[in-house]
Amino acid sequence: MREPLAAGTHVEGQIDWERRFDHTQQHSGQHLLSAIIWQELQAPTISFHLGESTSTINLSGGPITPHGLESVERIAHEILGEDRPVTSGYVSRAEAEAMLAAGQLRKLPDRQGSFRLIDIADCDKNACGGTHVRSTGQIGGLLVRSVEKVSRGVRIEFVCGLRAVRSARADFAILHKASALLSTGAAELAPTVERLLTDRHYQQLMAECDREIEQLMQRLDGKSDPRQNRPTPPANSGKQKHRKNQFYFEMAPELHRIFGVDLTAIPGISALTAHIVLAEIGPQLNRFPNAAAFASWLALCPANNKSGGKVLSSKTRQTNSRASRALRLAAQTLARSRSHLGSFYRRMRARLGAPQAITAAAHKLARIIYHMLATGQAYDETIFLEEDRKQAQRHEKRLRKQANAIGFQLVPIAA
Repeated sequence: MREPLAAGTHVEGQIDWERRFDHTQQHSGQHLLSAIIWQELQAPTISFHLGESTSTINLSGGPITPHGLESVERIAHEILGEDRPVTSGYVSRAEAEAMLAAGQLRKLPDRQGSFRLIDIADCDKNACGGTHVRSTGQIGGLLVRSVEKVSRGVRIEFVCGLRAVRSARADFAILHKASALLSTGAAELAPTVERLLTDRHYQQLMAECDREIEQLMQRLDGKSDPRQNRPTPPANSGKQKHRKNQFYFEMAPELHRIFGVDLTAIPGISALTAHIVLAEIGPQLNRFPNAAAFASWLALCPANNKSGGKVLSSKTRQTNSRASRALRLAAQTLARSRSHLGSFYRRMRARLGAPQAITAAAHKLARIIYHMLATGQAYDETIFLEEDRKQAQRHEKRLRKQANAIGFQLVPIAA
């Protein structure tokens, strides 16, 4: 109203029944919930707040266990299902005090005069001047949404009636959307989120380790001569997805500075593989007289077991070298490479099988790495192309010789 009404003014009003019944359900639900919590957990209610979407009660006392909360909800729904009557009546102050002393009232306001009592049959009797339902069945459902510790005790958030239905529907919509985003079922959502958080934690730890690795690598002396215009491998440009086991900083330029050559230019050799070589062997290969000794140390050469001048076994020996394992993994990545090394791996795999092809390709990678680190020369694919051409010539010469031996002559196909 903009101004006070004059005495005798006729006024017509309309009750918003939907809003009033909603508040009635929440208020009666609070009486029922507070009574059961007091009876089962001996935790008195010290305040009640009726919000737009949820309601809360503050309890005095210690924390509420999940088992205790489950017991409270079970009893509450049993009483809702029994549809017990909810009645109101008036008593004097003296009568109310006598009922409080006899334990028939939960609490009594500090005021004089008569009191209006709300009685939930065989459950609760409490002084209240608000609106209430006629029976517990009209409360509908009762859903406890959360329990949290506050400064003066415990706060319980709850909803009743249609609010409980809307709340459950909204929660399910959120749960369904989150499950769809993570491609998992609702029952597996919590473990999935826990795994994601754990993975993120470990990724942060890995990033911290990578920063320490970067700082330590910057302390190492480099072989790159600034007077020789050797280009440093460019850093990745643009946003790229971080792959598994990839460093959180640009490792390739640092490796190029330390080694003096870019090992990542070799097909199959990643920055991680080159870093393992650095960590296991170091930037210097002085202790290995030649590439054969280096490959033998990596257990990538046949370990001939001879007896009486006869080779009984030529399997490679077992090793725990991380560098050897890294080169074997690098060799496996050559299966789809269009480089000379990729062709070599596929040729060996067709002839010897995958296990021996991996060893042969890893052996060749070890020799290339040794040559580059020992001479300081960059990787040059054209050298292998020339070797392929010479091999083709030798193969042609061998075929011609076999053809002549049986009276035939090889004739090139006209282009």
